[in-house]
Amino acid sequence: MLRFIFISSFIFILNFNLYSQISEDTKTDLSVSEKVENFEIIITVRHFGRKFHIVTVNQDSIIVERNVNNKKKYFRESRLFMNEEKTNYTSFLEQFPIEEFKESYYNKNVKDGTQLNFSIKINSKLKEIGIANYYIKELGELVFETNKLIHEKYMIWYSKENCPTEIEK
Repeated sequence: MLRFIFISSFIFILNFNLYSQISEDTKTDLSVSEKVENFEIIITVRHFGRKFHIVTVNQDSIIVERNVNNKKKYFRESRLFMNEEKTNYTSFLEQFPIEEFKESYYNKNVKDGTQLNFSIKINSKLKEIGIANYYIKELGELVFETNKLIHEKYMIWYSKENCPTEIEK
């Protein structure tokens, strides 16, 4: 009886170690995230079809421009990333589904409203996306992460509440 318990315990430990090793190998193989080496995210807010507000985030800095078409009221502010900000933003971008978006999402039933352009470059991948009066969850998350980096009065207003028509990418 003791011999049976010993052999059963040995087989259990052997199988557990083998299973743990297979699980670790599988986790590595299933990883779809890519290390972000360089990036440039440009979010342009349009007002009546004209550029109004531009936020640019790259691996080094954050740049905010307002009143782009008005030389008297034009405003530009830039600053460098803080280490923790860069780490958090880069981690977000590593999971961002850049290749899953179409080039444009336009709601023809609304004449005016939320109009945004996204130029998203992550490593060697580039995607240009235009949106008018649609909310897309993943782009909303990108705006949310970007808004964490800028002053409250320069935030980009893109949310499900401001743009009630939500569609899948």
